Amino acid sequence: MEESNRTINKKPPERLYHYTSIDGLKGILDSHCLWASQIHFLNDTQEFNYSFDILRKLISEFNANLQRKRAIPIPPFRPEEWLGLFYDMIKKIYFDIDLFTKTPVCVFSFSPYGDLLSQWRGYCPLNGGYSVGFRSELLIPWLKTKKLLAEPCIYDRTEQEAIIREEIIRKGKDLMKKLTDGPNNAEEILRDVMIDFFMEFSQIASKLKHPAFYEECE
Repeated sequence: MEESNRTINKKPPERLYHYTSIDGLKGILDSHCLWASQIHFLNDTQEFNYSFDILRKLISEFNANLQRKRAIPIPPFRPEEWLGLFYDMIKKIYFDIDLFTKTPVCVFSFSPYGDLLSQWRGYCPLNGGYSVGFRSELLIPWLKTKKLLAEPCIYDRTEQEAIIREEIIRKGKDLMKKLTDGPNNAEEILRDVMIDFFMEFSQIASKLKHPAFYEECE
């Protein structure tokens, strides 16, 4: 996952652990590589859909609020119409065209705990596995050289909704600012802002997990 302007708010632990099978460990040692998995093909096929459920709920709320505002007299520029188009494009891309399922978003899981039962159960076969420790001070700078993002997963529903809501508002304000700054191609501006939102939300979606999995602490 390419790194955005978002910063890591929590200081990483001294070591991060990756749980894997014997074959997985052999693959790491033989190739000298860490292989990320495409998020659409994880063991829990609904995992990446979880963020979409939140997005769908929030976009419905934003649209409902916008409909109420449309009853108020507005200037010739009609900013609410452009915001409405922005929300409609989000719905079209994510829920009609389902573009996200056609976009390769890859993740690699770490845990701050080297001996965690939920991780053994989730990522190691019954015949045994390994918890491979990486020093954060070496791992994270190396990931940055590859333009990869390392962030802790978020399991709290309230915090998850706040993050997505903030991103929708931020991009909406960005759209309105660019439209009012001067004579520009409004459709082109809307397209560019939508692309930015798509990239940002793809990163957000990769780190939001259902509260039921909080014990994994990834």
